[in-house]
Amino acid sequence: SRKMGGQERKVMGALPEQPSANRSGGRRVGVMSLNVCMSVTGLRNRYLPRQLALTAFVVAGGAIILGLVKFGVWDWRWILAGVAAQVPLTVAVCFSIGVPLARVAGWLCRPFAWWDDWKRQRVDLLLEFLGRKEHADLDVICIQECYDALVFPGGYPRLIAEGAAKLGFIHVARPSRLPDFPATLAQNSGLMILSKIPIVKTASRTFGFSVETFNVNRGVMHVQLEGGLNIFTCHITPGPTVASKW
Repeated sequence: SRKMGGQERKVMGALPEQPSANRSGGRRVGVMSLNVCMSVTGLRNRYLPRQLALTAFVVAGGAIILGLVKFGVWDWRWILAGVAAQVPLTVAVCFSIGVPLARVAGWLCRPFAWWDDWKRQRVDLLLEFLGRKEHADLDVICIQECYDALVFPGGYPRLIAEGAAKLGFIHVARPSRLPDFPATLAQNSGLMILSKIPIVKTASRTFGFSVETFNVNRGVMHVQLEGGLNIFTCHITPGPTVASKW
């Protein structure tokens, strides 16, 4: 709830009374949208920018050193050229294969307690939150940033879907575990829609090219519920000029 003019107004739960366009089959539909910030195995949200940058820096520096060793060019001019190339090469690695490389680095950090960001515990807390009495009037839950991947995904979308089914959200729409190219080795869109009302149609679309294209499928997901109501959820990190095309 949120304080407004000395009164509390419920902002999560069933939608306030709306025109018939917000109804499905003549009934009100309660919708909640949640960003759960749950990356795949090996990535931790708190350290993600630093994790990507540091991993890319190490890989770029290693590639430069290996190149100098292989070709035996230890002249000071070549060394200065390598130092000058470090930053642009780091940026290129970060925005091309940054996520797959960072996942490997994160996997190596797993034995350290400070690396754990408690994803499975957060799934349990989320399901406990959704099961509260005040959310009994919810019909649809739109989720963003619950990512899946082809290799070692973590299974968090599956855990949420299975737990939500026990709360009555037995209809699920989510993208394939295989991300669209060129993010094939990285993460899918992270979108998911859970519903108590049968889903009769679903579609998802990946947005156009952006700086994140190789690392994650930013996009939009659509479902049509029984009764004709259309629900959309998206994560618009790219600029409006990219997202608006779709």
